[in-house]
Amino acid sequence: MLNIFNNGRNELDEIAFKEGTDKSRRKHFYTKWYNFYFNSLRHEKINFLEIGVKWGHSLLTWEKFFTNATIYGMDLHFLKNKKRDGMPNNIDKKFKIFIGDSGNKECLRKICDEVTKGFDIIVDDASHRSNHQIIAFNYLFPRLNPGGIYVIEDTFLSYNKCFHSKGFLTLMSFLKKRVDDVNFLGKYKWCNYDIIKEKEKTQEKVRDRRTKKGTTKVKINEYEDMIEAMHFYNGICFIFKRDEEIVNKKK
Repeated sequence: MLNIFNNGRNELDEIAFKEGTDKSRRKHFYTKWYNFYFNSLRHEKINFLEIGVKWGHSLLTWEKFFTNATIYGMDLHFLKNKKRDGMPNNIDKKFKIFIGDSGNKECLRKICDEVTKGFDIIVDDASHRSNHQIIAFNYLFPRLNPGGIYVIEDTFLSYNKCFHSKGFLTLMSFLKKRVDDVNFLGKYKWCNYDIIKEKEKTQEKVRDRRTKKGTTKVKINEYEDMIEAMHFYNGICFIFKRDEEIVNKKK
């Protein structure tokens, strides 16, 4: 049976295993997917942000894997973790680590204000609380550079009530809606419709439609505008940002 993800030596996993991060085969084995998507980018000049660095083992992994990247971190408890055994020496001297809460827009704004060139890859491995993940995604994804990749880890915790928050969807419910956004655009981009059924008018009242008489620019929501694709694996989701404006971009 073909396995497109088994493309030879996984140097990223070797590095991750040596550095002690749970992203390796040591535990979650997310490096299988990371290697597939990141290997072709490892020598590119990129800005990389990881939210939730804990003791910094994954930061060291990214540093050794990417040869021309600037690695940033964010963690609410970094200063407290720094005082505990298990944190490699000089982590805070090797990397710029922002102290802040991923569910706080003001903290996220300060990061974006300081890193003026934006980010090409963002990995959310922070609290895993659905509200924090959703807030961080909604704020940071629009600010991700065109063609960038946004990754959310440990998505299985969306099914654990301890990680739910009142007034928020679970992360997976939120992401499933984004799957609709990715695909719904095709209805307008490649199909012609003379009539929108009466029962659809409510949900589509903010959208124009294409007709046989002529093409009308489609008013689309921000997710349809920005998200190129979404790839789900056990415990992790990769969300890809468009690298160019779509044909029927909203005004």
